[in-house]
Amino acid sequence: MNPGDTVIEASKAVALKNVGVTFERDGASFTAINDVSLDVGIREFVTIIGPSGCGKSTLLRVVSDLLPSNHGTAEVLGGTAEAARTRRDIGFVFQDATLLPWRTALENVALPLEVGGETRPKSAATRSEPQRLLTLVGLSGREDAMPRELSGGMRQRVAIARALVGNPRILLMDEPFGALDEITRDRLNEELLRIWQETGTTIIFVTHSLTEAAYLGQRVVVMAANPGRIVDVMDLRAVKSQGPFTRDDSLFTETVSRLRVLLSEAEDGVRA
Repeated sequence: MNPGDTVIEASKAVALKNVGVTFERDGASFTAINDVSLDVGIREFVTIIGPSGCGKSTLLRVVSDLLPSNHGTAEVLGGTAEAARTRRDIGFVFQDATLLPWRTALENVALPLEVGGETRPKSAATRSEPQRLLTLVGLSGREDAMPRELSGGMRQRVAIARALVGNPRILLMDEPFGALDEITRDRLNEELLRIWQETGTTIIFVTHSLTEAAYLGQRVVVMAANPGRIVDVMDLRAVKSQGPFTRDDSLFTETVSRLRVLLSEAEDGVRA
């Protein structure tokens, strides 16, 4: 175990305590997030909402070790974010699928196994993983398609499969469906829930859509800006355990309305 790889409870995939990130701009300091504390359980699905500039993406980058924090501690799977990244325990899906245009869908999914110093043995099961994951995301039969031949929703499916190819324990998703039409987004929401249930991967999902946040998340984290901070967490686990939680359900509509109020209060707090 490396220095800083302190052990946390096995029930926690992520444990943030008083995390702060400050940038220097033109000789002045800018605080992106301040005093953020959040625990995410193993196999939990957490969504994050908040106004633009509240630090949602910054938070994901701290967890993924793409960005260091200036204050507080960020523990991932019992150790440092760097250790989790080195073990390839973290997958990341961005809003733009960022597929290599000269590689087929299957070759794009396989890319992480070919670069970056793969540390896990390349067994027959590992080599067949890209094909299995394309099937998992509903793209069986499109293995040889080039990115230009795929719709936006299909490209995002490929990006999700690529993020899962190393069998990460945590999947971070930064507005992955934000550029898609509503029908495609709803369809991919259904697919993502199915994938989450089948893989048991912990998911932290950033979105601007209140309906998406409520539909996907077991808990919804509400952030405010200036500086970025968590102002509320809505726990939907008890509600969702009682039965179907569909977009046509009155309880779902009520939940989205409550989130809208919380978000409005967060934004009003910034303007006040």
